[in-house]
Order: sequence, then C-alpha cells, then structure tokens
Amino acid sequence: MTDSTTTAEVIHDLDVNRIRRNPRIDPRKSRNKESYTAFVESVRDRGVQQPITVRPVEGDPYHDYEVVAGNTRWNGTIDAGRATVPSIIRIMTDEEAIQFAIIENVQRRDLTPIEEARAAKDLLAQTGNDQVEVMRILGWSQTKLNSRVLLTHACSEVEDALLQGQIKIGHAELLCPLEPAAQAVILGKIIAAGMSVIDAKNRLMALTRSIEKATFDTTGCVGCAHNSSTFADMFDDSVGKGQCQNLTCWTEKVSSHMEASITAAKEDYALVYRSDQLPAGGYTVIATDGNQGIGTEQVGACRSCESYGAVVNAQNGKEGITTGRHCFNLECHKGKVEEYQNLVILATQGNVQPAESAAKTDGDSAAGSDKQAKVGKNAKAKSAAPRELRKALKRIRHETNVKLAQREVRQNKNYAYAQAIFTLMKHLVGGVGTEKIKEITSGFGIADRPYSEHEAAVWTAKLAKQPTELLTDLIVRLGVLNLERSVTNDAYDTSEGAALSRSVVEQEGLAYEDAFLVDQAYLDALTKEELLDDCKFSGFAIAYDEKHGEGSFKKLANGKVKDLGKAMLALEGFDWKGYLPPLFGNKATKGTDTALAA
Repeated sequence: MTDSTTTAEVIHDLDVNRIRRNPRIDPRKSRNKESYTAFVESVRDRGVQQPITVRPVEGDPYHDYEVVAGNTRWNGTIDAGRATVPSIIRIMTDEEAIQFAIIENVQRRDLTPIEEARAAKDLLAQTGNDQVEVMRILGWSQTKLNSRVLLTHACSEVEDALLQGQIKIGHAELLCPLEPAAQAVILGKIIAAGMSVIDAKNRLMALTRSIEKATFDTTGCVGCAHNSSTFADMFDDSVGKGQCQNLTCWTEKVSSHMEASITAAKEDYALVYRSDQLPAGGYTVIATDGNQGIGTEQVGACRSCESYGAVVNAQNGKEGITTGRHCFNLECHKGKVEEYQNLVILATQGNVQPAESAAKTDGDSAAGSDKQAKVGKNAKAKSAAPRELRKALKRIRHETNVKLAQREVRQNKNYAYAQAIFTLMKHLVGGVGTEKIKEITSGFGIADRPYSEHEAAVWTAKLAKQPTELLTDLIVRLGVLNLERSVTNDAYDTSEGAALSRSVVEQEGLAYEDAFLVDQAYLDALTKEELLDDCKFSGFAIAYDEKHGEGSFKKLANGKVKDLGKAMLALEGFDWKGYLPPLFGNKATKGTDTALAA
C-alpha cells in the first residue's frame, strides 16, 4: 500500500516477510552489538525513519522483493516485531544493485572501517581492480583506499575486536600483514596488555625482524652489532633467535628488496601489484584445466589481457616472493571458467575431447583431469580472446593499423575525401545545425552521420566506396555550407566562418557589388541618419525630387523612418544595383550619378 510520496519516488509499506535478505549486495554485514540493540528499540518505538531500497525478484514463491540497501533496517524491523517496513522499489541488475548498495551505505557515513573495507573490495571486484574509478565513486583518497584494502586481510578475530571497540584501526593495520593465525595470537596479547598503537608497533617490529626468515640477502647481517645472535652467549635465549635490533636498517633493506622484486617482476609481466595493494581474495591463479580451468587457448589469450599479471608478496617474512599468472578481474575469470567447464561437460556427454584441454601447463591444478581425459577429440571451444588487451599491445596493433590504412589512403584518394567529408560534417553540426547537413547528404543518398566514434569510423570507411565524383561534389557543397556557420556573441570580425569568408573575398579580389543588395533587411538595420546618407550618396534624393517635384525629398526626410524606408524601395525607375554603402570599408559609391533611367 502506498504511504506517501517524495518528489522523486513512491514509498511503500511492504510486508517484511515477503522481502529476502541479500548479503552479496550489502556491505553492512557486521555491526556493534550494543548499537544494534539500541537501534532495534528505536524501531520498536518509532519505526524505521528512512525507507529501505528493494528490487523485485522472480521465481521465489516465498519472497516478492530483495533488499538492495537497508539490510540493517529490514532486520531491525523484524527483530522489533513490526510487520511492515517503508520501502522504495527499483528495477536493478545485479551490478547496479551492488554499486547502489555500496554507495548508499558509504554516504550514510556510519559504516565501520571493516564494512568500508568490504565495500571497497566489492567495488574493486566489480571494476576489475580499477582503484582510480573506485576512489572516484566513493570519494576517497588513495591513502584511505589503501587502508581499507589492507583491512580486508584481517582475520575474523581482528575484525570483531575492531568492530566492538577493543582495538583501534591502527592496531588492525599493524596486524593485517601477518598470517591469520599470528594475527589472532598477537591480538590477544595487545588486548590483554592494553597496548597503544605505538607500543604495539614497536613490540611487533621487534618480534618480526627475524634475520633467519628474511627474504633479502642477509650477508651483511652476520656479525652486525644490531644482530641479537652476535651476543647470544651473553643473553642466552632472552633476545630471541637472530633478531635485527635496528629498525631503520631493517626497513631500508626490506624496502629495497621489495623494489628490486617489483622491478624484476615487471620484466616478465606488464601488470604487477604488491599483495597489500589488493583486497583479500581479489585475484586468482589462471589454470589450464581442473575445476577452475579455462583451457590452453584461453590461457594463451589471457596473457595479453590488461588484467593479467603478477603479485609481489608484502607479507612479513615473505617480502618480495613473486607469483605470476594471476587474473585481477574475477568477474571475467568466472565467466571464462563457466564457459570452459560447460564445454567439458558437453564434450564428456558426447565422448569427445576439447582440443585445447589435452596439453597441461606447469603449475596447473590437476583436479578434474581424469574427467577431461575421457572426453573425445571433436569438441571445439569458442574463439579465445583476452577481455581487454594491454595498452602496450593495443599501441602496437594501432600502429600497424595506421601503417596499413595510410598505405591504402595514398593509393585510394576516396578515403581521404571521405575523411574530409566526415570532418567537415562534424565541424558543421555546431555552426549550421544538423538539418541543413541532412538536406545536402540526403540529396546524395547518403545515410546520416552517426555520433558514436566507432560507428562514425565505420560510416566513413563505407563512404569511401562511393564514386569519386560524388565525394568531390559533396565536399564542395559542404564547403559552401561551411561559410554559413553561425556567428555567436556578435563576433562578426573574429569568428571562424566570418574570417574565412572575408579571406576568400580579399584573396580572390571579389567585388561586393556582385552580391550586396539594398533590401528591407539592410534598411531595417540602419538609423535614420544612415538612411539619409545612403539617399544622398546613391543619388536617391535627387531622383526622388525629379520624380515628385523639388523639395519632395526634404519633406520625406522630415517624416517617419518607416515611410522613408518604404519610399527608398518603391521609387519607380531607381535602381540600387551597384551601390556600395560605407560599411564595406570604402567611400559610398554608385556606378552612375544619374538616379533615373531614361
């Protein structure tokens, strides 16, 4: 039942039992227990004040709608014992619903850092790990995004401790680079000792600077005064087993090692990430076969994709370890897996084998290989292709296309004419409007120029197949039309169209007398004094007196402007042709001083 309306949308009271929860599109999965209890009591007393957003669902006999944004409000309504919840109904795709839920909740400004981390993770997955786009959508800085991405690596104990206020976000950021098991153990000690973020950082760095486990070259650490093992005989086991006690030196060595590892990885992969730049579960290994296999041909195609690359581990004790053959667009990878697995199933049923599944690549999962081995030889996969070529490969392909196209244009001038026509038409749209352009092109039997870049390119190429005579004639017609470009802001001396027309006249020495005509439009633009000057310089005043008697023009001049203008065009036997007023930059002239023809 409709309750009320806003200026934009209708708010409905919907039965909470006919609405289903959808955790996949709602980042608000964790909540502070005390805050939620207070919220439920508020809903019990006053109801939900802000409507939730839902979308219709089909094929579910128990539910009519699914929550897009407002799971907490919906759930609080149920826990408060209320039967209905105010709702706004929208038609949305899965992707639209995910993004709407994230943005709506982030804008509410009451998300916990963990919830923000999950929001960032969902958006990164949806955008193929496009961090610039995610920052734009969420209005975040790079620093905040990096922080929330790091939080996606928190174990469940750290997440809960942060949510319940037992630790600060600084504590969580210190723990996230560690293995999940180590996170939980150290978390307990931080809470028990009530350590500040600074104290926890100092203690943690002391514990994690194990020279034995360092991934960089530790030759220089042997015998170093800051190597605790150098003085192990003095302190026995109390100082640990070969710990570095110089934080600055340790940090510099780790940083240099990471930079060197990233540089080395970039020699083999076009796209390289640090592991702490990616959300937990934000990438996957590309396998040829097995349950997550995509086939040999598609694996080869993926290597040229802009989402294919390597990850350099930034986790403590694993810094610089590089693993490759990763896909950073999980949605695309999921589609490729489903496509290939469906092919395997179909081929298995027909006792045929996909040609590409026979070969195995080192490092691929062997799971599912028995199933694929039974498949016969006649099944064929779809043409393999990367989701999106890397920019470097796009550039090479583009440069090759340019070379071939340039060669063709030199040999077939119609392509040059077609490009000139396209450019002219594009240029003319803002100056003369589309209707005048259509009047010309329709006369040549040419379809309207499309506005999308790709369609326009195809249109131009097809236009080149027209006869040369037609193309050159069309260029001339459009060139003529180009001189009619409208002048904005009265820029008659500086606008492009005006300047071009004037340049043509001056360069060719064209005579204004051949085009200028004294007509009503011209007379309407003049003041009375200018009209009288034209009458004097053109000989009209003398001709008028000769026709109507001496002193007649003086009487006309003393009358109304409207009558003067009308008389200037109505004097029988007087011809204004050849008269040039001062506006053309010269002294007003007329071919003859005689005003009346015989």
